[in-house]
Amino acid sequence: MNPLALKNTFDTLPGGLLITDKQSRVVYASRALERRTGFSVAEIIGKKPGELWGGKMSKPFYQHLWQTIGEEAKPFVGAVKNIKKNGGVNPETLYIAPLKDEQGETCYFAEIHPEFEDQEDARIFGQTFLTRASQFHTEESSFSWIFNSLRKQKDGMFTSVQEPVLGTSFSSLTALFRELLIHPTEQALSRRFEDAPLILAAQQDPKAFARLYEKYAPSVRGYFMRRLEGDSPLSDDLSQEVFARAFRYLPSFRLANASYYTYLLHICHSVLMNHYRKNQQETVSFSDERVSALPDSSAGREQDNIDVLLRSLPAKAQAVMLLKYRDGFRAKEIGEKIGKTENAVKLILSRSRKKLGKMLR
Repeated sequence: MNPLALKNTFDTLPGGLLITDKQSRVVYASRALERRTGFSVAEIIGKKPGELWGGKMSKPFYQHLWQTIGEEAKPFVGAVKNIKKNGGVNPETLYIAPLKDEQGETCYFAEIHPEFEDQEDARIFGQTFLTRASQFHTEESSFSWIFNSLRKQKDGMFTSVQEPVLGTSFSSLTALFRELLIHPTEQALSRRFEDAPLILAAQQDPKAFARLYEKYAPSVRGYFMRRLEGDSPLSDDLSQEVFARAFRYLPSFRLANASYYTYLLHICHSVLMNHYRKNQQETVSFSDERVSALPDSSAGREQDNIDVLLRSLPAKAQAVMLLKYRDGFRAKEIGEKIGKTENAVKLILSRSRKKLGKMLR
């Protein structure tokens, strides 16, 4: 099976899967972990859970946890009180199992987070987990059991996502996870780690931005060339606009975000859409979240008037509106940039749209 396809499938499941290495650093996390913790997958990978949301229990609790999964190589079930990114307390139960290699040595730890219909459902799962998890390295149906545990919803029903046909023989569940989940995650985020020193250098010395430009200029130009039917002069102009925006927002870029290449592609998309809108002279409404450009009134107000309207908003609201409607970022990504929750960003956008909508009438 295509590794990316399996990763995407796991990301659609209600339940969450977290895999750490022996040093407790996360090497894979499904999207459900974002909903549970408030941290994006990009922020979670490479960190220890205790650095982000854990570490709030007593010392004896963690001693028992590591004695069980580390020294005894047995599965562990225990109640904890973790802290979400927004500071809220998140009571939950840990279901952790060692993943062993072909020689029987523990190399990873899998943490499973199903959705439960009620406490009795959770209790039954915990009992089953302790039995099944101790046989993960030998039982052929382990993958199916994990997948279907995470596919179950709070109402007891299963999502429409079907269990994938792996199509390849794996010597163990560990080998399967390593090849289809862990390695693809490492590859997907490799750019982020490679670019970290370049980004930090550019944030300290603007002249160092030239190295990021040299690295990604061909890819950015290629993005436009493919979509503009080989229009070289226009592709060059739009590419320069992309890097001008990237340079402008360089001080606010956080290494916990997606890779810098992904970040540039977001800007590419926004620049291209603005180019099309300008040519087509489209007008848009502020009536709902699906608006995809900065507003223009039906009376044909010019962009200067729009700028005046935007300046009527508080500074943070202006920044949020520009990041959303000019640069094409999603609410969640904007929240990561300005230190707000996704819901807080949506509230700012809603209030700003209503205010500007009234002024445009």
